Amino acid sequence: MPLRWFFQTDKLMIDKWFSIQPFIIALSCILIGCASTDNNYGSADDPAMIGGNDCVSEKLIRSYEILDDRNLIIEVAGRGNYLVGLRTSARGLDEYRPIGFLGMAGVCKGSQLVFYGSSGRQEMVRLSSIRKITLGELDALLVHYGKKVSDCDQTTKAEEEDYGAEIEEMD
Repeated sequence: MPLRWFFQTDKLMIDKWFSIQPFIIALSCILIGCASTDNNYGSADDPAMIGGNDCVSEKLIRSYEILDDRNLIIEVAGRGNYLVGLRTSARGLDEYRPIGFLGMAGVCKGSQLVFYGSSGRQEMVRLSSIRKITLGELDALLVHYGKKVSDCDQTTKAEEEDYGAEIEEMD
């Protein structure tokens, strides 16, 4: 009888295991999904959140404009404008100091931005993305980061100025 008892309890344990298995699989999928999400929680309307893997030659870079401590725009001769995303903040970066790039194949994702920070020391920040942008995207980025006034605001100000010009003083 002891042998019969062993097979019956083993069958109960197997039935119990198969009833728990879907729960364990579902829980594992949720945990894997949470662990694999990126921790860059940018707002959905942030145009700089779209990454890219373009490459450009450093020799062709003509100018740059800093949007914030993690994004800048570079102008490339003959190719247009590119949005460059930085992996970490570059707090000492300003438009009055020269910048450079270190990379094996030019300025690409994974290259490093080299600049002299506000303390006068040389600093390096790795690029997280670089992508070509259109003129429309350039305008949207400049407006989004407060570097340019939107066309709607300029039109409103012009209308307000015209309205004030129509008032005449009476003696």
